[in-house]
Amino acid sequence: MNYYIQYKDMKAVCTTMGAELISLTRKNGREVIWQGDKTYWGGVNPNLFPIVCSLKNSKTVIDGVEYTIPKHGFARRMEFEMVEKSDNSITFLLTDNETTKACYPYSFGFYITHTLTEDGFITTYRVENRSDKTMLFGLGGHTAYNCPMVDGDEFTDYEIRFNKAETHPVYQCVADDLGGLLYERGIRTEYQNVTRIPLEYSIFDLDALMFSKLNSNVISLVHKEKGYGVEVTVNGFNSLGLWTPIGLSAPFICIEPWTIIPDKEDTTGIFAEKPNITALPQGETKEYSYQIRLI
Repeated sequence: MNYYIQYKDMKAVCTTMGAELISLTRKNGREVIWQGDKTYWGGVNPNLFPIVCSLKNSKTVIDGVEYTIPKHGFARRMEFEMVEKSDNSITFLLTDNETTKACYPYSFGFYITHTLTEDGFITTYRVENRSDKTMLFGLGGHTAYNCPMVDGDEFTDYEIRFNKAETHPVYQCVADDLGGLLYERGIRTEYQNVTRIPLEYSIFDLDALMFSKLNSNVISLVHKEKGYGVEVTVNGFNSLGLWTPIGLSAPFICIEPWTIIPDKEDTTGIFAEKPNITALPQGETKEYSYQIRLI
């Protein structure tokens, strides 16, 4: 089911399927969010929980039991409950059920709130551990932005900007394995120690760029000459993915704040040992957010 929220000149459409914000427009302005087209990618703005990207062989071990968790987790393909709504904000909730317990043993409450601002929106994630033990999880956003943003522009007119130089390893898949695992030979040193990445489709010939640890808290998609675009401010996220589909020259790019990164080639397969995994004690809650501002 779709819901509509508005704040001043900003309007958004949100849906219970995956708790996505699927449209963002300013009065008399163009659509900011990619609207999905299976020619390129049918997704729009999925929410990733309790993993990001893929596990090695799609499997992991939790408390000695092997589970199969689908790529990017199960939340993006599940119906959420709408639990609170105002004119400019909406909150959705997913709780554990038979389907989630089959691949993920914890009891949880996963809240997603979208709030409109004067020049964009804020997405807030709240994870509640309702289990009788420490809960392990990761999560991420996957917002796809139309790029180019203005008629007459080209994808290559834009660049990604960081507010700090990114000094930690930047991974990409390797040619003989595009399954999402991280290999030491897949580290892309040309994207380290830079604050700008001019966009070219060829950058993504081996799938997403995956920043293992962020120094920046502001990542922007900006027209190189004219300066307009979108600014993403992250709170609590320590990794990042940049993605557009391989070889399709798709008219969008995803800026994806993550709390974890994919499995590495030498993974033990034990969930507790995944890079950047979050361990949430029984009865506790943790929040993350990212804010989108049109510039």
